Amino acid sequence: TPGDHEGPVTERASSPHAHIAPSEARDVLVALRNVEHLAKSPRVGQAVVVELLPEVQAGLPRLASFFRAMLEHKAGDDPACDVGRLALESVQRVAVAAERARAATTRQSAGARLGLERVLAEDLPRLEACVEACEMWTRASAGRRAELTLRDVVAAVLEPCAPEAPGRVWASLPDGDVRVVADATVVLWLCRGALAARAAASLVARPPGDDAGPALEVVAEAPAGGVPMCPRGPLPKVVYEDALASVAAAAGLGFDAAPGRMTFRFGHASALA
Repeated sequence: TPGDHEGPVTERASSPHAHIAPSEARDVLVALRNVEHLAKSPRVGQAVVVELLPEVQAGLPRLASFFRAMLEHKAGDDPACDVGRLALESVQRVAVAAERARAATTRQSAGARLGLERVLAEDLPRLEACVEACEMWTRASAGRRAELTLRDVVAAVLEPCAPEAPGRVWASLPDGDVRVVADATVVLWLCRGALAARAAASLVARPPGDDAGPALEVVAEAPAGGVPMCPRGPLPKVVYEDALASVAAAAGLGFDAAPGRMTFRFGHASALA
């Protein structure tokens, strides 16, 4: 029964020796994606899907332990804690659906398979987004820094395109090179997440002011003098604003979000003349 499997996921995940690396967490997600693909195919029999479920079920407690490890390293008021709890809820829903599909009788198999397919379609993108966020938290906390310009960041996230191109955003760049010290991988991830979270947005690189450091800002309105650009590659399908806030804080960036606006601000100490 579903209740019989809630204990093992929680119990094994709570062990400090059960923590796994992001690459191992991704391996579990790949296995889940494979099950989802087969469950969707009308040419694949139920027996084939059920045959793969024990391996997936064995990996779910380890996936839960991955998110519990993240929660253990976060303060109670860190916005990432809510994301971690959402991830654990998704793991539990998948565990319940997998057990139902595995235990279903012949008459119940069609409904159980549809239920598993629906849960995987809803929860797998969330789990993938949470694993990626955990990787960014780890990287941001490691303190890796390099000199880069805001112009370079915009060019790495966006590429020139026609104004009528699908997915077009407007980009506004400062007149000169605004140099900062940051982890480029983390900053690019934050920008891509912000663009996905604020539909039909613009990316504005702002120079430092008298009372604020330089900033990258995603806004809903088109800026004056903005040029049409499109994202390089697809933007993430699932974005947790709390995860963006937590990763930005770990990277030493100021973060502010409001309807139609999201800002990542570099402190004066990180800006280079």
